[in-house]
Parts: sequence; structure tokens; C-alpha cells
Amino acid sequence: VGSSPVIRPVLPWPVLLLLVTRGISSIGGTLVAFALNIWVFRETGSYRAFVLLAVLANLPIVLFAPFAGWLTDRFSKRLMLMLADAIALGSVLAALLLHALGALGLAPAGAIVLLLAVAGELRWSSLSVLVTTVVERNQLERANAIQQSFRGLNVMLGPVFGAVGIELLGINALLVAGGAGYLLSGLSLAALPIAHDRAQGSMSSDTLWRSLTLGFRWVWERPPLRRLLGFFMLVNVGVSVFTVTFPPYLLSFASSQMLGLALGALGAGAFGCGLTMGRKRRSPATSEMQILWGTLGFGVCVAAWGLCRHPGVLLALAAAIGVLETVILASSQTVWQAQVPKAIQGRIFAVRTVTAYALIPVALIGSVPLAHSLLAPLLARPGLPLAALWRG
Repeated sequence: VGSSPVIRPVLPWPVLLLLVTRGISSIGGTLVAFALNIWVFRETGSYRAFVLLAVLANLPIVLFAPFAGWLTDRFSKRLMLMLADAIALGSVLAALLLHALGALGLAPAGAIVLLLAVAGELRWSSLSVLVTTVVERNQLERANAIQQSFRGLNVMLGPVFGAVGIELLGINALLVAGGAGYLLSGLSLAALPIAHDRAQGSMSSDTLWRSLTLGFRWVWERPPLRRLLGFFMLVNVGVSVFTVTFPPYLLSFASSQMLGLALGALGAGAFGCGLTMGRKRRSPATSEMQILWGTLGFGVCVAAWGLCRHPGVLLALAAAIGVLETVILASSQTVWQAQVPKAIQGRIFAVRTVTAYALIPVALIGSVPLAHSLLAPLLARPGLPLAALWRG
């Protein structure tokens, strides 16, 4: 009789604990963002204000990313993750205080969204590098897929908890829940045993400017990575517009219950795909092909989404979009982690972030006149094939 195979965990438990605590933190962040967005929408009733908050949430990604990468390479990744949680927790406490004083207007809400975005960028940069330090190269896609599965869980649970909580408990309860998530995440991280957490090289000989720009120079000298950056720069324009218009588009002809179901389907697709990918090992070459085919499929699904109003089809498309988003994001992360030396990953990933997200604020702002001045009048005209198809 042969011996039983040794059962090994998908990833070492410290890595799983790290990803779980980050997942809890992200759910807390979704609760806070949902509460602030709903509050602003109720106070103003304006899509422009809605887009403004989306721009404020993305602007620090472009402006702060080089500094986040520099901090990640220079200091302890654990320390940077704890700092990110502290900034986010402080922002939540400020929101609670302002709301209690009746001073939580659009401007303070925007400032809090900015701080949360800064904390999120620092968290993403530090975690991306820390994962490559504690995970073997052939398990990188597993770790990235599990991260994306928590993102799917976040998409499912965050809006559901937010929609129920804001009606039954109010904005204060959601802010408290979000702050508790940040606090739990920070405390768990403080007790997490992670070795080799320090920077892997001295940067004392470089000026701050040379250190901040090293990533741009390094990527520019490598044409394949430069082309990949340009590719995602264009892809993210469409993805960002789709993400922002997802709720108002559905609510323009469907109920809030349908919006919740669609968000749940999107999250379920992402969560299920992340768990599936997390159980298999793949090479970076496989990841590159997954980026290509995943992006093509995503484009087809988004186009179909904009032309369809049937509930069943919309839910199926939402689930498919969640699957494809997970494939694209996990595969892209694996390619970059495999190609970049660990000592400079923070700054290189910052370049990737700045370049890929540079056009997102422009796309979001441009969606306002595009929707109001061009697309709405076209769809309102009787007799146009596109209008008839969309209304049907």
C-alpha cells in the first residue's frame, strides 16, 4: 500500500494571514467609500459630484505613487502597511467627528476620499513588494489570485453591507465598521511573523529625485515592459469609465435590488475565479497570454453590457466581467513581479501605476459631457437603430 500524499497548504500560513487581513481592511474601505458616496449623492443628487469623488479617489494614485514606491523600497513593508492603516483609520475618525458636528460637506468628504486613496496606494505598493519577498516565484500567481478573490468578496459584501447598513443603521455605523476593519488589520499585521522585511539595498548614494525617477528610466530601457504599460494605460481608460458608470447606468432603468444582484454577480465571478486560479501554478508566459485574451473578452462583455437590458443576461455578463477582471489583474501582477528585481520593485510598480492610471481622471471628467451632450441626445432620437436596440 502506497503512502498517503502529504497535504500542503496552497500558500504558507503567514502569507495567507497577510492576505486575509488585507482583505478585511479592503472590505472596511469599501464600507467607508460607499457611505461617503451615498451621503454625497443624497445631499447633492448630482452625477457631477459623484464623478468628482471618483476623480479624487484616483488622483493620488498618479501623484503619490512614486513616493509610495520610494517609501516601500526604503523602509519596512510591514511598517508601511501599518502606516497606511493608521492614515485610513484617522480619516474615518475625522469623518465621524465632522458628521457629528454637522460639518461633513462635499469638500470635507472629498478631502477624506483623498486621504483614503493615499493610504490605499501606500498599502498596494507595500503589499505588492512584500508578497514577492515571502512567496516563491512559482506561487506568485496563486497569491495574486487569492488577493483578487478577496477583491471579489469585497465587491459582493461591501455594497450589500453598505446598502443594508446605511438604511438600518446610518452612515455613522458604516464608518465605525470601516474603522474597525482598519484597526483589526493593523493589529493583526503587528503580530505577523514576516522575515526579510527590510529594503534590500542602500539608496543613500542617490538623491531623492534620482531615486523617484529610477523606475521610469529602468522601464524605458526595456521595450516589452514599456509596451505593456502603454497597453494598460489604454485599457484602464475603458475600465474606469465602466466602473464609475456601472451603478448610475443600471439605476437609470432598473431597481436598486437589481444593482445589488449585479454587483453580487460581479463579485462572485471575481471571487470564484480567484480561488480557482489560486489552486494552480502557471508560468509568466501563460500569464501574458491570459492578459491578452482576458482583455479581448472583457471588451466584448462591456460592449454587450451597454446594449442589453435583460436582467438574466446582465447578471451573466456581470459575472463574466468579474472573472475576466481577476484574470487580467492577477496575470499582470505576476508578470511584473517575475520581471522586476525585488530591491527596486516599489519604484517600478509606482511607474506602472502612474502610467496606467494617468488618463483615468481625464476619462472620468470627459464622461460627463459625453453622457449628457452626445450619447443621451442620440439615444433619445426615434428611428435610430442604436437607440432602438438599446431601448429594446
